[in-house]
Amino acid sequence: MYRKFRRRRRRGPLPAKYVFLITFVIFNVLTAYSLWLINAIIEPTLVRIAETKTRQIAEHAIHDAVSKKIAEKLDMKELIIIHEKKSDETATYSFNSQIYNRLISDATVYIQQYLDGNVEVESEDGIPVNQNPDGKGLVYHIPLGLITNNALISHLGPEVPVRFELIGSVNSEISTKYKEIGINNAYLEIYMDILVKINVIIPSISKDMEIENSVKIGDLFIEGKVPQFYNSGGTGSAPAVIMPEKSK
Repeated sequence: MYRKFRRRRRRGPLPAKYVFLITFVIFNVLTAYSLWLINAIIEPTLVRIAETKTRQIAEHAIHDAVSKKIAEKLDMKELIIIHEKKSDETATYSFNSQIYNRLISDATVYIQQYLDGNVEVESEDGIPVNQNPDGKGLVYHIPLGLITNNALISHLGPEVPVRFELIGSVNSEISTKYKEIGINNAYLEIYMDILVKINVIIPSISKDMEIENSVKIGDLFIEGKVPQFYNSGGTGSAPAVIMPEKSK
């Protein structure tokens, strides 16, 4: 007896609909994995870099406002009013309220204009900073290669936009540091303390930041009268300072 052998038909290529389905599934799996990888590894590093750059820009705005717009035009003798005392008493001082409020106002307005993009902003570490297209805040782009911490590829890869804008208003105050020198003499340092609240926004995440900085705006030597008798063992006290009320 002879057995009949059937020839097996060769299977042809998969139908197009199956190829499309398999490709679609693989694409979705790879996309989901890529998104997970970005979220788990890249995003924390990107947020850290964005915070660092934003802090640099905000601190630059503060120093620029104080050093160029305030300190250069400020006369300490106009800001500080010395109240003379008797020869055996330490002099007291107060602020000229008009000058004080003008300084606070000028610093606040300039910093707000700077961080709103209304003042030309210098690049930080070679990263260009521009005004946000919608007119609110600033925007700069971080090359994705920067997260590798590799100098060779730090400027390569797609750029990730980082936007930040002010939250509320800038808070500014003037403070002093006092140091006794000799007999009834004092050295006074004047600082401007500024607090800025900023919202940092990168794709898929936003974070609020508070940036506080204190910048010296000047100093003044207060010369008092030398008493006829001086007890070196006595304890001196810092001169009283009278803070003016802020204008509303």
